[in-house]
Amino acid sequence: MRKLIVYNFVSLDGMYSGPDNDGTELFPMMGDTFYAYNAELLRTADYFLIGRASYELFTSYWSEVAEDPASERWTDEERDIVDSGQDVQEIVVSDTLPMDTKDVEVVRRNDSYARIASLKEEEGGDILMTGSRTLWNDLLA
Repeated sequence: MRKLIVYNFVSLDGMYSGPDNDGTELFPMMGDTFYAYNAELLRTADYFLIGRASYELFTSYWSEVAEDPASERWTDEERDIVDSGQDVQEIVVSDTLPMDTKDVEVVRRNDSYARIASLKEEEGGDILMTGSRTLWNDLLA
């Protein structure tokens, strides 16, 4: 049975994004320790579960690292995240993202509970989820 691991970057006062739900303000604060932790988690995972808004935010950042990993702009830890995530299947829960989005499985919200339950029943690596506060709060409920 797979484990669903939810982890997030949250301030002491409960904030996980900046003004207007802008999560990019958090990237500079995360730092190499957080990146190394993410890479470690990705090495144990088969799936990365995420909501649409977090997917779009993460894709805008991490696709730049993946396009030119040798660039001096990136740290070894950022490169390690991209490398560690190569074999991890992304599942995006969204009612608005096109179903044929490249390189990801898009699942509609109404279908997500059954899909997650079936993944958890299978043998294999972990299911990771970060960001996506609407999704993980919904799953808790």
